[in-house]
Amino acid sequence: MKKLLLFLFCIPFLGITQNSHTINTAAGNTFSPSSLTINVGDTVTWNNTGGSHNVNGTQATFPNNPQGFGNTVDTGWTFQWIFTMPGTYDYQCDPHAPGMSGVIIANVIPVPGCIDSLACNYNPSATIDDSSCIFPDGCTDSLACNYNSLATCDDGSCLTIYGCTDSTATNFNINASCDDGSCTYPLSPAENLFFSEYAEGSSNNKYFEIYNPTSDTVNLTNYAFARVNSSSTNYNGVYEFWVNFDTGAVVLPNDVYVVVHPSSDPFIIAEADMDYGSLSNGDDGMALVYGLEPTSPVGPIAGGYVILDWIGDWDADPGQGWDVAGVGAATRNHTLVRKCPISQGDTSWINAAGTDPVNSQWIVLSQNDWSNIGFHNACVCDSTTNSYTLITDTICNGLSIVVGNNTYDSTGVYSDTLLAFNGCDSIITTNLTVLSTSASSVINDITICDGDSVVVGNNVYNNTGTYTDVLVNSAGCDSIITTNLTVQTPTYQDITICDGDSIVVGNSVYNSTGSYTDTITSSFGCDSIVHTNLTIYSQFNSIYGGIANNTVGGGNFYSGQQSLELSCYMPSELVSAVIYSADTTLTTFEILDNNGNVLADTTVNIIPGGHRIYFNYLMSAGSDYELGVNGGSNDLFRHNSGVSYPYNFGSLAAITSSSAGGNYYYFFYDIEVKQSSQPTNYSICDGESITVAGNVYNTTGLYTDSLTSSIGCDSLVFTNLVVHPNTSYTNNQIICSGETYLIGGNIYDSTGVYTDSLYTQYGCDSIVTTILVVNSLTGGSGVNLQTICFGDSVSVGSNIYFNAGVFSDTLISSNGCDSVVTTYLDVISANYSTYNFGLLDTLAASGEFSDYDGYLILDATIASIIKSANVYSDDTNSVTFELRDNSGVVLDDVTHIVYPGIQNLIFDFVLPAGNDFQLGVDASSGNIGLYRSNASIPYPFDLGTVSITGSNAGNQYYYYYYDIEIMPLATYNAYSICEGDSIAVGANVYDTTGNYTDYFVASNNCDSVVYTVLEVYQTPSITIGSMPNPPEICLGDSLVIEVTQGFINYWWNTGNPADQDEDRVVVFPTEDFTYVVEVLDSNGCEARAEIFVEVDSCILGVDELSFEEGLQVYPNPASEKLTIDFTGNTTSIKVYNMLGELMIEKYISEGQSSVQLFVKEWKGAMYSIQLYRENGTITHKVFTVVR
Repeated sequence: MKKLLLFLFCIPFLGITQNSHTINTAAGNTFSPSSLTINVGDTVTWNNTGGSHNVNGTQATFPNNPQGFGNTVDTGWTFQWIFTMPGTYDYQCDPHAPGMSGVIIANVIPVPGCIDSLACNYNPSATIDDSSCIFPDGCTDSLACNYNSLATCDDGSCLTIYGCTDSTATNFNINASCDDGSCTYPLSPAENLFFSEYAEGSSNNKYFEIYNPTSDTVNLTNYAFARVNSSSTNYNGVYEFWVNFDTGAVVLPNDVYVVVHPSSDPFIIAEADMDYGSLSNGDDGMALVYGLEPTSPVGPIAGGYVILDWIGDWDADPGQGWDVAGVGAATRNHTLVRKCPISQGDTSWINAAGTDPVNSQWIVLSQNDWSNIGFHNACVCDSTTNSYTLITDTICNGLSIVVGNNTYDSTGVYSDTLLAFNGCDSIITTNLTVLSTSASSVINDITICDGDSVVVGNNVYNNTGTYTDVLVNSAGCDSIITTNLTVQTPTYQDITICDGDSIVVGNSVYNSTGSYTDTITSSFGCDSIVHTNLTIYSQFNSIYGGIANNTVGGGNFYSGQQSLELSCYMPSELVSAVIYSADTTLTTFEILDNNGNVLADTTVNIIPGGHRIYFNYLMSAGSDYELGVNGGSNDLFRHNSGVSYPYNFGSLAAITSSSAGGNYYYFFYDIEVKQSSQPTNYSICDGESITVAGNVYNTTGLYTDSLTSSIGCDSLVFTNLVVHPNTSYTNNQIICSGETYLIGGNIYDSTGVYTDSLYTQYGCDSIVTTILVVNSLTGGSGVNLQTICFGDSVSVGSNIYFNAGVFSDTLISSNGCDSVVTTYLDVISANYSTYNFGLLDTLAASGEFSDYDGYLILDATIASIIKSANVYSDDTNSVTFELRDNSGVVLDDVTHIVYPGIQNLIFDFVLPAGNDFQLGVDASSGNIGLYRSNASIPYPFDLGTVSITGSNAGNQYYYYYYDIEIMPLATYNAYSICEGDSIAVGANVYDTTGNYTDYFVASNNCDSVVYTVLEVYQTPSITIGSMPNPPEICLGDSLVIEVTQGFINYWWNTGNPADQDEDRVVVFPTEDFTYVVEVLDSNGCEARAEIFVEVDSCILGVDELSFEEGLQVYPNPASEKLTIDFTGNTTSIKVYNMLGELMIEKYISEGQSSVQLFVKEWKGAMYSIQLYRENGTITHKVFTVVR
């Protein structure tokens, strides 16, 4: 491999295979051979076989020599020279000149190739033509539009600017040389297409037709129907959806193109040319448009399209639909057919729709009338389609007739041209005769008795009203008689009077409740019948209120749980109400308080129609009630319009609203309420009083007072008064010395008599006289301050305490008095850190508030404290939070009051080491109302020492505890180290994978536990290799070094910043060198590899070429100036490029030891220095010029 690399190095340096030639000194002082022909690059060696000779071919002796060469006179030498320039070289042996001389002819090496400078493969270095020339023959760029796959040499003709090259196109590109098919052209004018029929029927029976009145087939490309959606807010004069007709769609001459809903009737489907699933519901405006669809919805001017015809518009929501030909909302539940004379679309929908059947362009047919689908009748208005009508009429003088917009009142023949229903002319000829006699007019005002009548002409009238009769007078003209008739009818009156009063009607006197009828003769002789409905007022009469019945306002039968809200102002009785049912059903009707508690109910088998039910429930003044149905109604009538709260029952009560708001009224009609006859109860203390109707009462008793009602009648008020006495009693107490006695808000600690004023259950004074005796025997009390480490305990009496808190223990002293010991216990531990884990909040996973007995399942590797968590509550509530073992036994609990929203609660639950602990709540009440998540829970939540593995309802649920704060009762450390490393915990050193527990004594003398989890990673394996392999190259060559892939970082000592973090580098060493790479894997472990690269000069063919240390070149590489230092007797220095071309030659004077070369203008490359010494040796060195 090494020899092959040397061979390759020599090819660029010498240009071609080199030959060696030998010239010997011969007897008779001659060179043999004396004449030699060689090629440039060949080496000639002179051998001195005897005598003192030299070779002198210097330019000082032979100026015409292309180069100078030679050595000094000596014996037994060998001189070698490489000829790098063509030409004729003369030389001699100085001691024996001119007889001992020779000549060498160095010819240029023949280089075959293409010598035609016009060829693509012209070779300026070639000396003989080898017929290989290739001439331009086309475009070889595969991206050009004129690419020639057969061309071998590019002729510069490639065209690569793409665009539209058609000058008639709207997007013509003058710079384009290749047409890319993007040309667009102006659209031709739109054809005369318009809507001929439209239908919006039942269900999805919808369609519309486009009519082509021309004699040519029209391609519907670039035509579309643009529409807005009725549910949209985009009624602003701009379309919302642009719908193109199907690709390739056409409409034939004098034919229609039918677009239908895909779910329409098969009769419609049979005529379909296209289906579309979002046709109008009657209120979706639609336009027939022509042009290209804009990039976003805009008007026709900005969008460059035209509107050909309308059905509706894009301007405003019409409600149910648009009016057409005087028909309201005719675009809904109707079929529209264009009148036959209409020959083009109309860009004004108002004009096309019209206001009546005559001026409208459309004929409005009934719903589901599809008799015209699939064709359109077009017509031209002429004598066959126009309407002709003759009217002959005779009128009286002073009268007139109206035809169209004209009024005629004189004899003559008149012709009017109107617009017919089909859109053609309606020509009306009127032959009018006006009589000389005028018409007359009479008004009669008449009053008759009930049962009588009047006759006018042939008509008989017996009811009050205004009547008009037209009679013919003797001259034959109309006589108009207007009769204003009044019929005396019965009188109806409702009267309420006080008990003991009476009323007089005619000759009758009435003083009791009832209905009475009296007949009285009026002033004009008619019987006047008076119907009297008399009510004798009682404060206990029933009052009816609410909505009277189900015919007032509007409503329907309803099934569901709703109620009326009723407020009571005075003690009253809810007696009854009317219920309207759609069917026979057994229903329980309820009276509830305003908290939903049932106070009374009645179960009734109600039948269809109105049905009165009875409650007879006594209501308390100042209370609010609900009237409803148990479990929800079953088709009971309710009002949903015409409701107007409140509905008052005089001053007793009022229906104020419903559970569904003020727009609804539920179930209970014509409600009967009456004032309660039960007395009002009052309770006062002795010495107090109440006032009723001006009367003052201060003793227990039943009182009756009389008030005046709103109509002046007596109203009785019944009062039941209870007067509670003030009390007093003696309280004897004995306490131990040091104790206190508390009564009311007073504290007593010494013997004495004390008087305190308290309150009884009725709020009256209670005078307590306390006789206190303080026992002289001393009772003991003490404070016990204790601090223990976690896991320890203290004993006080028979009680053992191990949790922090304040504890009170009562012991019995020897003197019989209590000895109270108050223990303040503080539990401490080493200063451990706390951590938070679990779901962070409710945003992390969706869910809802729940009452379920759900809990989280926890595993613990070491004992820990569950210190706190965030809890979300739906309402204010008392909740007990629990920590249980895997059998459900409660280990610890705490009760908190929770409030709506988020709160952070303190638990301080001690979690032992173990598995499957339950963290939950006491759900026995069935009313928890805490938030839990139920979607995408990423179990497990692993803290290291504690892990939440799931929940009792599966891994889809997460219960109640969010952002849980845990304090492991140990310092938890997790370490990862690399093989060969170690960690120290206290006095222990660990270097293998495992779990380790170490115990220390904290500053507070409690145990400090350190729990260590150690993982040891193996040292990564790395291999290094090179191309070539083994890593031996020639000077100037490069070497590829590769190492194992997949490491995180790579560090190289190549000195090239670009090589860092690469697993493959390319190097250009100029001398033997050891390359080192260090790597880091994903575990943070390091590895190292190195490779030694050997660099050889690889120069062959010069036997005398040496590489002595006596030649130094610097700087190497160089960019501007190069210094060459040398030792020994040097005659000249030559520098060649890698093609073998001489760059510079310098002759060295005696004693000179250094030369400087200026290489600023040289190309960046490698160069060879040859130093020629007097002894004939040549020293070689390579340097590099960089740019």
